[in-house]
Amino acid sequence: MEEAVEGQWEAEIWPGMDSDGPRLVEGKSCWLHPALAAVEMADKGRGVVAQTAVAEGALGAAETPLAACLLWDQSHCDECGRPVGEETAPEECAGCQETWCSVDCRRRAAVHHWLECRQPFAVVGAPGGIYCLCFRIYLSTPAGLRDLWERRKRPSQPDTPLSEMLASEEDRVRLSASLPDHRESNRSWDAWPDVVRRVKFLSKAIRARFLAAEGACSPSRQRIQRQLLHVLMVGYTNTFTVYRQLEPAGLGSTPCKVVGSGLYPAVSLLNHSCLPNTTRHFDGTKMVMRAIRALVPGEELTTTYGTNPKYQLTYQRREALHTWRFVCGCAEACGNADWKTPEAEY
Repeated sequence: MEEAVEGQWEAEIWPGMDSDGPRLVEGKSCWLHPALAAVEMADKGRGVVAQTAVAEGALGAAETPLAACLLWDQSHCDECGRPVGEETAPEECAGCQETWCSVDCRRRAAVHHWLECRQPFAVVGAPGGIYCLCFRIYLSTPAGLRDLWERRKRPSQPDTPLSEMLASEEDRVRLSASLPDHRESNRSWDAWPDVVRRVKFLSKAIRARFLAAEGACSPSRQRIQRQLLHVLMVGYTNTFTVYRQLEPAGLGSTPCKVVGSGLYPAVSLLNHSCLPNTTRHFDGTKMVMRAIRALVPGEELTTTYGTNPKYQLTYQRREALHTWRFVCGCAEACGNADWKTPEAEY
């Protein structure tokens, strides 16, 4: 019976699956398995658990990014991440040669491209980088929702089904703004002066743009600076690398090409494990998350932060996780003395 229901869900989310991979229904930015719920954990903060059983291979989430920023590569669309070819009638910016796969993608990119096209990389950040991504997140936020980026204590929402918690785009912005930004520890970061410099410089250009479009209703420059800084700190520890899977070069190989980064609010709630029970892949910039194995009721869903830690030594895993400001103690690997790691070979 569960398999039939899973099939109905996937038919709704992935109509007409083809060689291009699964696609979200038009107008949907996020779909979440109804069994998943956000919970407060005493030792981890928020996390995601399965309230009912989830089958192995079941679709857990299908989510478009709140914003994504791709590496400078004219082989794919800078907005949706899909390959650009002769059949897609690509659109190109005359000023900077940025490429989009369609007029629709170019139109959606207009909310942030005006800034990237006019400013040097030294100010707005290189394509695919965290600075460029975070400025896109802020500029893509509708005017009526920008105040959600004010740093504030997040409301308590115990055992809330994710499908209810993220019912609208406003909910996704609100959740993103409530993600931890680790600002206190980031102040000791060597690049902190550069962060402040970029925020102050770009807030002037953004303020002028908002003023022209919204008049007296536009936020002050100081308010824009506060909101931009919070977006940057949230983005620094909550974004995911977007990659494209390539043709296998040999038996057992799964080569990937990094194409950029994006902020995925729902999947950002998952905590890290060096031996996770979910896996993710991308269709353009859309993230698809599935269960690696069957999940029992009450079990926490986990993912990996950064690169695949399965083939890393303990000290390499800990160094890789420094960005997220914690030392992993996952029961599956770090806390399991019987778990075999590459260290066993040395």
